[in-house]
Amino acid sequence: MDAVPKTIVNDCQEIEERWNAILQIERNTSGDLHLSEKHNHTVREVFSDILKESPTFQLLEILFFQPGKLRTELEKELFLSSSSLYRRIVKLNEGLKMRGLQIDRNNLMLTGTNELQVRLFMAAYFLEVYDVYEWPFQLDQKVVWTTVNQIDRHFDLKLNFLQKAELSFLIAVSIIRQQQGFLNSGKRDLSSEKTLLYETLITELLSSFSLPITELVKKDLIQTIFWYDFSWDNLAEEDRIERFSDNIIDLIVNALGITISNESRKNCISLFKTVYNSYKTYPYETYIAYNRQLYNSLTIQRDFAVFSKVLEKTLKDQESKTRFPWYTMYYHLILFELFIYWEDLPKQLDQLRRPVLTEVCSDLGPKHAQLLAYYLNKNFHDKLLLDIQSEKIYAEVAADSLVSDLYVTNFSTPIIPEERLFVLEDVPSIKSLAALGRKIDDFRMNTLIKQLDYLNE
Repeated sequence: MDAVPKTIVNDCQEIEERWNAILQIERNTSGDLHLSEKHNHTVREVFSDILKESPTFQLLEILFFQPGKLRTELEKELFLSSSSLYRRIVKLNEGLKMRGLQIDRNNLMLTGTNELQVRLFMAAYFLEVYDVYEWPFQLDQKVVWTTVNQIDRHFDLKLNFLQKAELSFLIAVSIIRQQQGFLNSGKRDLSSEKTLLYETLITELLSSFSLPITELVKKDLIQTIFWYDFSWDNLAEEDRIERFSDNIIDLIVNALGITISNESRKNCISLFKTVYNSYKTYPYETYIAYNRQLYNSLTIQRDFAVFSKVLEKTLKDQESKTRFPWYTMYYHLILFELFIYWEDLPKQLDQLRRPVLTEVCSDLGPKHAQLLAYYLNKNFHDKLLLDIQSEKIYAEVAADSLVSDLYVTNFSTPIIPEERLFVLEDVPSIKSLAALGRKIDDFRMNTLIKQLDYLNE
């Protein structure tokens, strides 16, 4: 950051004062700042507040709900001068351009070359800012949610709560855009078979909001709500991506020597196919400020570093071959969702790591060495294979006889290499045990990485 320490500290104090109920910022002895969430809160709430209070995004919302609003009315509502409003629109367009959208400065409305992309962007925006518990639309949420549940049951989609929320926001945004006269000019003709599949549900939805039920309007909603089904060019393309996805899973399975059930494989293949179609339909980032997938991915990368590296290499290799942004845009999402859809994946990965052969010694004698061993067993269980050497004198030991992976003692000794020695207090503190835990996890991870030919090619 291009800022002096005093400025950073002041900014942190301001953040903590503003969102004291949500997060706290702590400073350790080395001066590092650590932000953590308080119980029952997430950092998403902070990003939501920032977006709600942003004049730029307030302008975006006004132009979404009231396209073509007079400049004078906008200036009055946002307390802006004419020149300030102009600069605000220019600034907003800089960001929207990265999503393939823009504010038409003559007609003051949100436009794009692809109406479906406009809807997907706005649905994602509203969900990020408001969530389902702050429904921002002047539409009956229960009616929309009922339609979502009917779609889920009728087509056996098995949507989770977030996916239902995403679909409900997309439906709401689509209805509003229809009411404003914007229609999705889909390139594909709907087959009579698919039209019949979706038509009844869409007709019921339109009737609930007293909207005109025309073929054009029905087609518009069908191609928006069921965008995934209309993303494939043909069956051959879908078959090709399915084989590609199956191959990626095989690469990971063979690299790590793990297994995957048929049901999990099916779900993971669906994940890769969804990623492919998502990019075809909307080749942009789907978040504004809060990247939920990144936050989840960082934790998994820390806890399951070897799998993360295998997936990283696999996606980078495939991206290089196919020119599709498997890694660049979708690494964090794929990493997180594989842990959801791959049954027993965390358990299998834990079993790959061998226990660390750990020698325990104390200068307070055998009984104290047993006490240290108790703390180690209690905190690290099967991560360690303990060898208690309560009365060993390391000064009398040849260096080449030190074959254990790790030596845990309550005293320092120059005989044991520093990278293999960990000194605990006579009664181990929580802080020391946490540091030892990181050392153990790092050792197990690095050992496994060295053993994997796939990562050393």
